[in-house]
Order: sequence, then C-alpha cells, then structure tokens
Amino acid sequence: RAMAPRTPRDTKRKRDAITQILPKSKADEKAAVQQDFPRGRPEGDQRKKPREDLHRATFEDQGADLPDKELLSLFGVHGLGAKVPSYVELLKFKTLVKGMKLWGAIQEILPGELIVSLPHGLKGHVAKREAGDLGKEAGSTNKQEHRKTDGELPTTTNRMRDIFQVGQLVQCVVTSLDDTGKHKRIGLSLQLSKVNNGIRLKDLCKGMQIPGCIKSVEERGCVLMFGSEEFTGFLHAKDVPEDFGELQEGKLVQCMVNKVDRKKGLVQASLRAEDRVLEARAYEGLTLDTLIPGMLVSGKVQNVLSDGLLLNFLTFFHGTVDCFHLPKALTSADLKVSFTAGQAVDARVLYVNPSTKRIGLTMKQSLVQGSTTGGIPQVGTIIENARVSRLDESLGMLLQFSTERSGEATGYVHISNASESHIEKIGKHFRVDQHVRARVIGQRLMDGMASLSLKKSVIEQQLVSYADCYPGMHVKGEVVAAEDFGAIVQLADGIKALLPTFHTSEVVVKSPRGKFKVGAKVRCRVLEANPSIKQIILTHKKTLVQSKLPIISSMSDAMLGMVAHGYISGFKPYGLFVTFFGGVRGLVHRTELGLGAKDKADDFYTLGQVVKCRILRVEHLTGRLSLSLSTSMEGFKNDVLDSTLFEKEVVPGELLYGRVLAVPESGPLEIQLSDGSGPRCTGTLEKLHLSDHPAACDILHRSLQVGSQIGMVLVLEYSSKKQAFLTRKQSLVASARTLPSKLEQLKEGDVVPGYVVSLTETGCHVRFLDRLTGRVALTYIADTFVSDPHLHLKVGQSVKAKVLEVDMKGHRVALNLRQSETGSFDGSFLSVFFEDMEFARALERSKVDPPAEGLDETLGQQLVAGATVKVTVLDVKSYGTVCTLESYPDLVGIIESSQLEKSLEKGNIVRAGILDVNLSEGLVELSTKGELLLQNQSGKSTNSKGKLAPGAQPVHPPIGSSLECRVELVKDDYLVVSLPTRNFLIGFVSTKDFNLQNVQSAKRFQQGKVLSVTVSKHPSKDTGWRLVLSTVLLKSPAKLTNRSPKKVDASTGSLVKGTVKEKSPLFCLVELNDGKVARLDVTELTDDVSCQGNPWGPVTVGSFVTAVSLGYQKTPELPKRVLYLSMRPSALKLAGENKEDAACLTSRYLRKGLAKKSKVLAFVEKAHGEWIWLRLSPSLKGRMSALDFAQTQQNSCGVLSSLKPGTPLTCNVTRISKDSRMVELSPDESKMASKSVGAGSVVPCRIHKIVPASCIFVQLGQGLRGRCSIVDVQDEFNDHPFAAFKEGQFSDCYVLGKRVNGHYDISFRRSRVSKLEQDPVNDPELSSLDSLSIGQSIRGFVKSISSKGCFVTVGRGVDAYVQLKNLSDTFIVDPLHVFPPGTLVKGSIIKLVPEKNQVELSLRPSQGGTTGEKGSLSDFKEGEIVEGTVRKIEVYGVFVSIERCQISGLCHISEVDDEFIRNLSERFTVGDRVKAVVLKVDQETNRLSLGMKPKYFGTQELHEDPLTPAVAEDELLDEDDVDSASSDDELNDVEELSDGEDRGGSPFGAGTEIEASTRASEEEGAPESSSSEDESEYSEAEEDHDIEPLDAAPVVEDAEEPEEEKVEPMEEDTGAPIDHTSSKVRREKKRRKQEREKVIEEAEARLLDSNHAPSCADDYERLLFSSPNSSFWWIKYMAHLLSLGEVDGARTIAQKALDKIHYREEGEKLNVWGAWLNLESMHGLPTPKDAVARLFAKALPLCDPKKLHMCLLGIYERMHEEEAAEDLLKTMCRKFKESAKVWLRNIAYLLQHGRGKAAQAVLDRSLLSLPRRKHLKVISQTGLLEFRSGSAERGRGIFEGILRNYPKRLDLWSVYLDQEIKQGDASRIRSLFERAIQLDLPPKKMKFLFKRYLQYENEQGDEERAAAVKQKAMDYVENKMG
Repeated sequence: RAMAPRTPRDTKRKRDAITQILPKSKADEKAAVQQDFPRGRPEGDQRKKPREDLHRATFEDQGADLPDKELLSLFGVHGLGAKVPSYVELLKFKTLVKGMKLWGAIQEILPGELIVSLPHGLKGHVAKREAGDLGKEAGSTNKQEHRKTDGELPTTTNRMRDIFQVGQLVQCVVTSLDDTGKHKRIGLSLQLSKVNNGIRLKDLCKGMQIPGCIKSVEERGCVLMFGSEEFTGFLHAKDVPEDFGELQEGKLVQCMVNKVDRKKGLVQASLRAEDRVLEARAYEGLTLDTLIPGMLVSGKVQNVLSDGLLLNFLTFFHGTVDCFHLPKALTSADLKVSFTAGQAVDARVLYVNPSTKRIGLTMKQSLVQGSTTGGIPQVGTIIENARVSRLDESLGMLLQFSTERSGEATGYVHISNASESHIEKIGKHFRVDQHVRARVIGQRLMDGMASLSLKKSVIEQQLVSYADCYPGMHVKGEVVAAEDFGAIVQLADGIKALLPTFHTSEVVVKSPRGKFKVGAKVRCRVLEANPSIKQIILTHKKTLVQSKLPIISSMSDAMLGMVAHGYISGFKPYGLFVTFFGGVRGLVHRTELGLGAKDKADDFYTLGQVVKCRILRVEHLTGRLSLSLSTSMEGFKNDVLDSTLFEKEVVPGELLYGRVLAVPESGPLEIQLSDGSGPRCTGTLEKLHLSDHPAACDILHRSLQVGSQIGMVLVLEYSSKKQAFLTRKQSLVASARTLPSKLEQLKEGDVVPGYVVSLTETGCHVRFLDRLTGRVALTYIADTFVSDPHLHLKVGQSVKAKVLEVDMKGHRVALNLRQSETGSFDGSFLSVFFEDMEFARALERSKVDPPAEGLDETLGQQLVAGATVKVTVLDVKSYGTVCTLESYPDLVGIIESSQLEKSLEKGNIVRAGILDVNLSEGLVELSTKGELLLQNQSGKSTNSKGKLAPGAQPVHPPIGSSLECRVELVKDDYLVVSLPTRNFLIGFVSTKDFNLQNVQSAKRFQQGKVLSVTVSKHPSKDTGWRLVLSTVLLKSPAKLTNRSPKKVDASTGSLVKGTVKEKSPLFCLVELNDGKVARLDVTELTDDVSCQGNPWGPVTVGSFVTAVSLGYQKTPELPKRVLYLSMRPSALKLAGENKEDAACLTSRYLRKGLAKKSKVLAFVEKAHGEWIWLRLSPSLKGRMSALDFAQTQQNSCGVLSSLKPGTPLTCNVTRISKDSRMVELSPDESKMASKSVGAGSVVPCRIHKIVPASCIFVQLGQGLRGRCSIVDVQDEFNDHPFAAFKEGQFSDCYVLGKRVNGHYDISFRRSRVSKLEQDPVNDPELSSLDSLSIGQSIRGFVKSISSKGCFVTVGRGVDAYVQLKNLSDTFIVDPLHVFPPGTLVKGSIIKLVPEKNQVELSLRPSQGGTTGEKGSLSDFKEGEIVEGTVRKIEVYGVFVSIERCQISGLCHISEVDDEFIRNLSERFTVGDRVKAVVLKVDQETNRLSLGMKPKYFGTQELHEDPLTPAVAEDELLDEDDVDSASSDDELNDVEELSDGEDRGGSPFGAGTEIEASTRASEEEGAPESSSSEDESEYSEAEEDHDIEPLDAAPVVEDAEEPEEEKVEPMEEDTGAPIDHTSSKVRREKKRRKQEREKVIEEAEARLLDSNHAPSCADDYERLLFSSPNSSFWWIKYMAHLLSLGEVDGARTIAQKALDKIHYREEGEKLNVWGAWLNLESMHGLPTPKDAVARLFAKALPLCDPKKLHMCLLGIYERMHEEEAAEDLLKTMCRKFKESAKVWLRNIAYLLQHGRGKAAQAVLDRSLLSLPRRKHLKVISQTGLLEFRSGSAERGRGIFEGILRNYPKRLDLWSVYLDQEIKQGDASRIRSLFERAIQLDLPPKKMKFLFKRYLQYENEQGDEERAAAVKQKAMDYVENKMG
C-alpha cells in the first residue's frame, strides 16, 4: 500500500512507542532483541549473523530511528513497505512456541487433567498442578499425599469439576511441546502468573480486560488474585451478575477493570455483561505482553486476503482473521464483497505469539459475545446428508448439515480424513454443493464446528468415542499393556479400557501377564462405562461374555422373576452380594443359598464366581434387589404359593374398603383394609396414589387424619413380607376388573390405565397389577419431540397406555403414551379432580361440629356456578376488583378486569354472576357481564335473594352433544367457559389429561376464545354442581370445530355478533362467529355530540357485542379493505326496524355531509406539534390548533400533555379542504375562555423559532406572533439562557406590549408569568436608564462585536457599549474569538448619558467586570461540548483553539470520524469553526484531548454544521427574513418550471430504485380502487414469491434474480445513479423488456385460445409430451383434475411433474411445489395445516429454501394461520438473516397486524444481521411500510434519521415527499419542500425539486403560492449565476 510521506513528528511518535516497549538496560536490551527478533540465532550460536541483524545493530548503536520495516515488525507486521501477505497462516503444532498465549475452551474434565480445545482443531492438556494458582498451593499442604497423587491432593479432582465447566473459555500459556510419541502433545498452563506475565500495575487502566482467580470469598464480595505480587483485586457482590453461579475459591473469572488504586495496588473489578463487552482502547504503555487472549478490540480492515482478513487495531497492532473465525463461512469471492478496506469491525484476540509477533483474531459471533458455539453434534454421530459448502485445496473442506438434536451445524473434513487413499488436491475429488456421508470424530469448540471424517472405515466403525460404549456391549480389542492390576485393551483409536485382574478369567488369577501378551487380540464385554471420565471396565469371564440371558445394567431393567448372570462381589454373614453389569448389585439372602445354620457362604462360593440369579423383589425407590440362586420356575411358584391363609385372602386386583391408621409426616399412609365380613389386613398407600390429579393428592393428604374413611382402594401387589401396596386412583379403581396382572392378558391395541413407576434417559416404565411392567420408548412418550422424559412425566403419575407389542419370549411389553392415540374424551380427568376436591372438603367438615357441617352443605348448594349474588366493592386492585358477598361475610369475591361490564369504584353495590367457587380457600370468582346475569331469568329458578334455589336444575344439554363455548377464565388446571347457545350456562373444561399433566396447556388458551366442546357429565353433588365438558387437547387448541362454521351475513346494515378480541383507545377488533375479524371504531359508539368521559363503556376484551355492519371500507391507514361495525344507538335501532334503510348506513360523518360552523364530535388521535389530530370517522380526519384549544382550558398548556388518544372533544367545523381529505376544526365556542392577547395578560404560546444569542419567536394563536428578548427569558441570567426551550414547545408567557410591526413583546420571566410576590430578582428588567448609576455592576449578553468594541444587551431595548480597551486587563488578539455573540458578561458602568439613551461599560476585572473566560484546564470537564476554530492541521490530528480562552486542544485523527480518514487536509482548513467534546483533561502534562466523532453528539456531522452567526436586533423583527440558499453549480433553463411539467420527471431519467417502484403502478394506469397507490416496491417484490392458487400464473421470472442485482448502484455522496445507468440506457432496457412481455403475452393468449386450450386429460398429456418442462401446463392439468373433484389425481400429476421437469429448471419446479402446497392448503388431510407442513418438509431439500419459505408464508396468511406464520417468520429471519426481503416481510406482517413496537424491534435486529450495504434499503422500505400500514409519525422519524445521515440523497427526499403528499398535511408538505430547496445540490437536482414544488402548488395551492415558488427558483438562479 502506498504510504503518506512521514513527518519528523510521526517518526518521533513511533520511536517513543518503541522505547516504552524495549528494556532499558543493555543486558535486558540484548535479551529483548533475541526474543523480539527471533530471526537471529540464540546466544552461543557461532553462525554468522544475517545482514539485517547487523543493520539493526547499527541503528541501535547509533541511536538512530529504526526503519519502517523494523518498526512495524514489533507489532506483528512485516513493514508497510513490505508485501502484504496473500493468505492467513493457521495454527499448527510446528508453529507453536513455549510461552505463547492462547484462548481456548475446556472440552473435557478428567481426574488427572483438563482437555482444552484450541483454535484450528488443536487440543491442549492442562495438568492438575497447572490448573490454577490455588491448586498449586493446595497440592503442597500434604507432602505424603503429594507424592501419591503426583502433586495434587485427592480432593483437587472433585474441586476441578466445581471450578471448571465444559465450554468455559480460558486463557492459557504453552508450557511444553512433545512430539516424541505417536500423538503430539501440547502442554498448557492456566496459572495466572504465566497468563498475565508482563502485565504490571502501571499497565492497568479502566476498561482493561484481565483474567483473575477468586482467592477468598468474603461477606461483601471476594478477593481476587492475578498472579502478580504487585497488585490484587476485589470483586464486589453487586458487580456479579445473578446468572453467574456460585463464587468459589480457585474459580477463574474474566474481569473488567473498573478502578485502579496504584498506591495500594488494588484493582476494583466487575463481571457484569455490560462491562465485559467494553472494547479495549489504546493507552500509553500498551505492549505486546499486555495483549491478553479474549480481549475485545475494535479494529479496521486493512486488507482482504484470499482466506481471511488483515486488521489494524489499538493503533499499533495488526492481526489476522482466518477463514474459520469469520462471522460466517465465506469464499474468497464472498470475502471481497462482504468486507472492504477501512471497514470497522469488532473482534477478540485469539492468540499472541511473542516469538513471531503474530496475533490471531476471531470475529465469530459467539466468541465475540463471550461464549462458545452450541449445537455441535456429539462424537460418533453419523450424518447421512452433508453438503460441501467450501473447498480449501490443500487443507480440507467445510460441510453444512443438520441433525434432529443439534439442528443446523457445520463441520470440517481435514484432507487426511477425506478418503481412504491419499489425495493431494481436494478439488479433484469433491465439488461445492456435493452431498456426502460423514461421521463426527471430534468437536472444535473454538471454531464452532465438528471434526468430520468421510472414510468408510470410520463411518462403519463400532466405536468412535467413549460415549459409544454401554454396559453389556461386546467389543474386540488389542492388549497394549499388562500389569498386576490388569490389562490395558485398546478398543479403537484413542479409546482404551481396563480389564481388571478380577475379570481376566472365570477363576481369579494374581496377574494377567501370563495369560495376555502385548499385541494379543481379545474379545470382551463392557462391564461398566463412564464416558464423563473416560473410563471403561471390561470382563473376560467366559460365562458373562457368552451369556444370552437379559442384561441388567440399571434398576429399570430389573423385573420380578427375571433370570440373569452376575458375579459374586462380596460376602456377609447374612448372605452374599451379586453384581451385574453397570454396577447394579443385589443381595442373595442366606436362606436362598440352601446353607445350614453354621455354614458360611464363602466356604461354598468363591469371590468372582459367575452365578445365575432370579430376581425376587425390586425396590426402585431404595435401589435394592432381592435375589435367589434358585432359578427353577416351579420353585419360584412354590415360594409364592407357600404362604399363610392371611396372604391368600388378599390378592392383587381386589377392591377393599380403607381406613387410615397412621398419617406419618413422611412416607406412605398405613391403611386398615376390610370388606363386608370385617377387617382383613393392613397395607400402605403412597401419597401419589391418593388421586389421579397431583393437585388433589396434596389437598387430600392434608385433610386426612387417623380414622378417616377413604372409600374403595385397590390392591396393586402383595409382597412376600405380607405387605399390601394400595392405590386410590380412580382410573385404576374403576378398571380393577380389566386391569392386567399377567403378560398373557395384554393384547396389542388395548388402552390400559396404569401409573409411571420409573423414568430413565431413554424412556419410562408403566406398571399395572402385580408388578406387571411395560416400557415406553422415548419417541412414544408424547406427540412432540421429547428430549428429557422428566419434563413430561413424573413418577407415580396416572397414565393411559396403548399396548404396542407383547414379547412373550423376552417377557417384555412395549407401550405408547401419545395423547393422539390414548387421550380421553369423556372429561374423566377433570371429574375426578372435582370429586376429590369435594371429598377433601367433606373430610374437613368431619373435623368440625355437626351444625357447621349442615351449614357448609347448604352453602355448597347455594353458591354454585351460574348463580347470582349481590356484592359490595371493597377495593380495586391491578388483578381485579375485590368485593364481599351479601349474607356470606366469610367469603371474598374477585372480579377480573375482563369480567367487568363497566368500571366499578369502592363502595358500589352490584349484582354478579358466580363463575367458580373454592370454599376451601374462601374465594368466589364473579362476573358482571350482562349476558351471564340474564341466564338465571331463562334457565334457572332463583329465590328472593337471587340465589339458585335448592334442588332447582337448569335444562342441561344431553351428554355427548357438541357445543361451542367461550372462555371466561383460564385456571391452572381447567377453563371456566360459557355456552352462548344454551343461555350462557357455565361449564368447566380440562386443560390437562392423564398423559398431559405436566404440560402447561392452559397458557395456549385466551379469554374470549371460542372452542368446540362435548358435554361429559351433568352437575351433581359429587362434582360440586359443576357441568363438566371436554375438548380435544392438541398441540394448539382448536379454533372452533372441525366442521366449517356458519357464515355470518356481513352486508351493510345487517346485525352481527362477536367477541372483542383486541382493544385500543381508538378502535377494537371484534371476532365474528365465523372467525372473521371486524373493526369497531371509537367514532361509531355514540350519537351524543357532547359526549364526555370514556366512550367505550362496557366494551372490554372478551365481552360479547352486537353491532351493525357498515360494509367493507378502505381507509388511508390500512392497506386493505376492512369490515367496519357501528354500535351507535341510531344505527342499531334502524337495523332492527327497517333493513332496507339500514342497507344504506354509512359512517357518522361523511365528507360531503359536513358544513361549516356545524358542531361535531371528534376523538383525539394524537397531539403533535402545533396541531391536535382528531378522528371524525374511520375515513375522515381533522385537526385543531393546539393553541386555540389551550385557550379554552383553565390549565392552558398543561392540558395538552394530558390529552390521550380516544379523548372525545366537541368541535366546530371551520374549513374543509378541496380534496376533502382534511377538516379544519376549532374548539366549541361555548367552552372558549376569555384569554385575549393584551398587555399584562398571561397567554399560552408555542415556540416557533429560537435565534441563538438573540431572541425567541413564538406563536400566540389567532395568527398573532410574539418576540421574547434574551434578557426576558429568565430572572437570573446564565450561560445558556435558551437551554430550557426548544422549538415546538408550548408554554405560558406574559405579554409586555405591542410593537410597531404588529408583533408583541413577551416575557418568560417567572416573576411575570406567575405574578407572585417574591424576593427581588438577581437580574431585574431594564427598560430605561433611570434606575442605573455610574459604578453600578450589571450583567448582559454580548450582542455584536467589531474592531472598535462590542455591544452588550442589558435590557429590553437597552444596549451598552464597551470599548476595545475596556474588554480586558490584558491584550486580546481576536475579540470575536473571546466574546462571541451570546456570551454572558458582567460589567461596571463608567459612563451614562440618559438623554441620548447611552451606556458605556467596562469589562475589566480590575474594575469589577467578568468575561466568563476559562483560564486553565481545571475549568474544563470530560464530556463538555466546546466550540472553537482549527488552529493547525497535522498528520496525526487537528489542533483546535477553544473560544473564550487561550487554550488549545488536540483532536487525534482517530477521534475525528468513525470512518477511516486518509488526509485531514481534505476535510479541514485553518480557521474552520468546529464543535468538539472534551475526552480527557490531563493537568499533569497540560494536555486537552478532544473528539469530533458524530456518535459523541448523537447523529450530527459536526464538521459540516457551521456555527450560527450573530444577527443584529433590527434584522430579527421577523424570523421569515432569515433565509439561505447556496450551491456550487449553475442552474439553466429555469423556464422549464412553467405549468404543464410532469411531477414524475426526474433529473435521473427513470429515477432511483425507491421512487421508480412508487411510480410503477401510476404509469400503468391502475384503477383507483386498487391498491396501486399504497403498494411499495417491497410488497410488489415479495408478491412474486407468493404462488397463487392452482389456476394462477407461475412464479414470475423476477423472483429468480439475485437480490444484489436488483440494487441500483448509487453515488455515495449525492445518491445519483452511476453514469452507465443513464436515461437513454434505461429507456432501451425498458423497451426491450416491454417487447419480451408482449411476446410472452401473445404466446399465452394463443395457448389460452379455445382452439388451442386442452379440454381433457389426453389433450394435456399430448401437450406435456412436447413441453415437459412447462410448469404452466402442469399446473393447468392439476387445476383441471381438481375441477373434476379428483384431488388424489392432482397430487399424482404434481409428483409426475416434479419427476419429468429437468433438474436445471428450478423455477419451474418451484412453481409446481407452490401449486401443490396450495392444493394441500385447501384439501389436505388429516388437516390442511398438517398436510402443508408435511409437504413443505419434503420440498425443502429440493428447492430454493428462501423462495419456498416465502411461498409457505403466503399460504399461511391466506389460511389465517397467524401463529404458524409468526413461527415461520422467526425461522426465516434466523435462517436467512442476510436477506433484506425476509426482514422486510416480517416487518410488513407485524405492521399489518398493528404491532409497531415489535416491528421496530425486528428492524433493530435486522441491522445487526444484514450487510451494511443493505441497511439503507431496509430502513427506507420500513419507513414506507410505516406510512402505509403502521404509524405515519414513526415513518417520519425513520426518514428524518436517514436524511440526517444522507442529506444529499435526492431519491430519499422524493420518496419522503410522496408519502407526505399522500398524508395530505399541507403545512408539513410545504415545510418539507422548503427544507429540500435549501439543500446544496447540483443544479440538475435542484431543478427537479423546484419542479415538484411547483407542481404541488399548482394542484393543491393557489396562484400566489405557485408564483412564490417560481420566484424562489429565480432567486436561486441569480445567486448561482453571481
């Protein structure tokens, strides 16, 4: 790269930086040379030194400047003059050196070491003694243990798992490199003394990132150590995030330095995320040693290499980013597109090589955010279909794939793992987009990918990792070592197992050396496997290896009666222990060994002997097994039958009565069993077996006491210890006769109730009677994907299982728990819950006296769902209204907000309907909705108090009938619903089922939702008089019913009913009974013109409303026609009396029906600027002057802030615009307050314009204006008098008097406005010289300054003169620089001439004056904004002379702008006025550091904004006089601005991309009723992807064009197109395109002609035989079959089309897929949604994924599947995060559904994911969408933000103007035009703006305004011509 010539100052600065790095002494200097310049040989090497070493020595000896090449080599680059590297060198074993610092992630935690994943697939090993500084200290506490454990205590192994986690990022240092063995080994250290080596106390500064270690945990935090004796740290508890975990000694933490106390050597650190993401910044003393891996830095791209990037960061350093650590996988071509030189990026330091000065960086998103990439598949995973995405010729290839568990992932295949044979070039054997089969052989955590192998031998290999081993597995291996403790067997590469001496043979031997030789092949069986610590134990016992009996590897595998092999592992006096696979142990009691009383077991059996055992008993809770060595089945049966008579009388499956004998605090209940004949025996009843419902189990357990009768219980099993296990679960009790107890009783397909007995990682076990158990695999637990069974099921849970398979030989049963196949539809689960709740209440009643019991029973009959009670409101809370019930003082009632008919206040007495009753908690849930209160009058008999009379029963629907209900309340376990078709009866629907107890189903239901239900059980005493209903519980609740709902007549004037779904202050959405959504506007609620208060009244979310249809209407704020409703009493009355007249109903106010001075009712939309925007009807808007409205209020301007949307206002019509789009309104005259403008009055005003250093212009209402001088703003002057004011602000002012020109003088002084008596003000008003005297000190503001002196404004109309000699005691070179206009000064009067109204002041401090001048650096503060002039420009920065002082500051070149600046002289010249921010004040070195980056000031570009010049007072009589216009070019042909010019004409010819798309539909002559006016480029482009129904045309060709090709290139500064897109070229392209379209249309017309169009299947077959690649005819063929009702035939044709169309015709295939998806959306089975999803999954691998997702989104929108559409949009934004169209489609969807805040959040996320070149397009298109579908105000904000950054983009101005013109606000439009014509643009562009302005005035204005525009154009030409 070319370099700018070096200046001496630049060379000195570099030399100073080097002197800080190089050591001072000669010995240190010599050592440093050897370390920092490793090209020389080490000391002692006698070889001749290279010439460049001699050259370096010469420079060092002479003390001269080092050459550039040597300078930059210190910072990791080979010199600016050297050749830039063309590629990035990856880390390899041979490039590592000792002392090198690396960033890694902990991959494995083993007992003896840590395995750390390093960049580029390397792995390092950290010994225990190197795992931390505290570990070394702990290891030295016990010398004896130290010798036994090689330097560590035994407890250190456990502590390592406590202080380290897999995936934790750590900094490490290379300590050893060993390549002597088969595998190369990298030794690492985590000790901070090595990691932080080179960091000293003086190097620490705020914001620096440094790793630390917790030394001790204290009460308020913890003490940190950093491996240095120079400093320690403290971490306060408040600086630790909540999700960090436990603070433990020895734990490594990544700290951010908050504060450094250099005297005490103490560092205050923080771990908070907002602190850790701070970027490191350059500071003095920054060296290579202070760079720590993991440090976040901000850099700029210096060069784009072939496989990575070269970055410059922290001023001095350069680093490389390799291809594995880019934000995403890119090719060389993509790199050059995605990154450009000078681009700012964020990265983290990956490694630092102190020997070669190489620095590696990473830009991988997860690492930049401080975490490793998740979702890497496990080792051993086989990937069937992986796609090659990138080829690296000599290295390998990158693959992309997806798995069920990990989702989308990437992997890398090294060239050595690509084939069984050796290959040189990867590109000769593989190609991009090729699909291959691979297997995961490792995880590269730091690279965020998996290591893969394509070798067939590896893919088919049995073992790849330790995780592939499991107990009982047969393996083969090779003996690699034989020791006394056993043999080491190599099972696979990197997998070794231990064959203990105990298991080398059937007979235990002392040493395996004689039996096994090294290299011998052995066949073994895995006895135990522990992958977490890489431990596998084998057995070579022949009986165990060859055993064909079932394997017991866990307690879940143990079943009663099972026979299995095991080995004797221990002896006890009471028996012996037998161990099975997996470490499972069982006891064989001596009674089962056949031993005598004095016999010992070890006399007959030997340790290690293999025996065959039968399981007698399994205790899953305690983990105990009872075994027997007698395996005879006959003997086993005799053992069971050989029992007492007492045992024979109680058998599993028997039903008995139970009574509680004991209720322990923990453990099962003891139950006395009995039948009709009397007591039988005792048994135990677990708490979980009290009920089927878990909530009822807790309540019943609390209600039971000794002696309680619990009803019928079922005997589950009866043990040999004469103990009965019982259950009270009603699902089991009711099915006692059919419950299976033997395997033979189970049949495939049966659905049997049971309960979960155990859970494992691979499934669960369900038990029935007599310990009969079946297994449920993981995939059969639920209909959805199950990763952990514990999240879906609980031990003891009642379930219903379907028998899948019965294995009589293996004694196994396979079961299915999927809800779709086992769900109950009889409401039994909810019925059992209510019955048990009532039973628990009965138990509680039994604890009290009999009179109370009778009262409670009567209470339960009266307070039932549906009854009405009188309540008194106690309080209104956020969760609802709290009230008391009349006659029931002990109960509390709750009315939720959604159940209120109208708002209630404390003390109100109303009638309410009961929704639900919980007498155990004393809570009653109520509703005041009218329809729920009326049900008693029609369906129930009530007593005088309004309560349900005892014994009265309403007419209930028959059991099994299907109804529609509306959700009223959503509870944790059930829903409270009402039945609209049954007089709003109250029912209860369960949200859970037996197999769905742990699924939060209730969250999927919403109040007001309509469901289809079935009547399950009528009200009864057992259920608390509740009507139990049931519904189908699927993944998402059903919308209405499976059948199509009855269509609602929505024609104009018809009455409709619906439920309020959503509500806002201005409208609400009503869901009709057929699912349609209508809009009820606030203007259609009342006929009263003088309406006050809340117009909505009882209309709330969930309420049922009756309204009149106004038909479909189109409004400016909505892109589509919407059904509007009306609830005006007059409209409802007309619709009920005369349907013919009702058919002509319209909105309340129409444009044509309004007359001037008529009184109307309007509703506030918003108060913005000088207007209050009002709504008269859905399609008619109005506005009112905010000042006029303020005059009608007592609070004046304060009332404007209280105006909320939806507030009703009575107004008078004053004017109607020509196009009738806007109505001018005025306040109601009857409410006008007497606030006339006159001297001495206080009136509201609006700040119109603020003239700095002079005055404020205001609007006073009624067309009057006022002016406030700078001395009338405050009672006490300060340096910023206008700081409290801003343009557009409303305030009260005091009228002082009227000026000659008709304007008023006003005052904002508090003493004037408040009119309160108070202390004398500090700066009193001066209107004359009478109150002044010589020598008096007064204050004022500098008005103007000249070469002779300056004028100071000291009062209204009073100016004082200060001679130049009286400005200061010292000489002032530039008075204007020290005393700019607006400066507050204090002076002493030295001369006073009242006759001539003259005052002369002196500002000399010696005479009592002050100038406000800053004299020293201490007067400046960091963050302060200062103004000044450029004094000097250097290569490294700009010197700025601060105004009003004699101090200068330096703005470094890096602080001038966010972008790279090559030459400061091109941007600044000496004398330029600039603004800057004080960054640092260094009083020690007497330096002031400044910054001028735009981000310091918000979005301003400070160097382009000149400071406002001072203006004389006589020039400020009217703000309209201030005008400016400038340009650098000439403007010709002004006559072309005459009438008749086309508004669409643009100086660019066809225009830019945005405006061309806006005009496209206008030029085509679309009808006015279509959406051509409102549709944007975005909507047109996206509709190309929405494939229409079958008979629609195929996908257009434009959809196949790459997104980048459609972006018209623009000039960076002006926004004009590049030359090659001239108007002539574009016209030619347009003409050719029209010709192509014409040819296509003619061809289609011929084909559609009746003489050519096919009419039968044979015609289509013949046509497709000649044109098999035409998707048009394939789709027509499908439509033809569909019209005949042959849906399956259409599917067959679709599949045939996909097979016949050539594979290169991707667009044609996509059309067919789209047609097929549309077919399934209408005729799919079992449901259209499921069918579409299934077909989409099939098509996704075969089509362009983005286009197919777009197609599916369109289908979901047509199907009104909002939830599915939102989920799909989230997936698309995650999958295609670099597609602007996808993000815009998401934003458009959200705005169309009225979710503006969500759309803004999506826009923010899109800017983080999209390339910068697409940002402007997305932002501008979002602004268009806001104007059309969202909020026009948000759209304005977006365009204003764009134009601040791109003020010269004419295309953006044009689009902005178009949108404002459509809004119709004339004042805003003219204001925007005025801003535009003030731009400094080339004449050709200014011509375009003037033409647009003139055209608008010709159409909307008058001749006077048009003439004014022409005059401004002529003035512009005259100014340019000079």
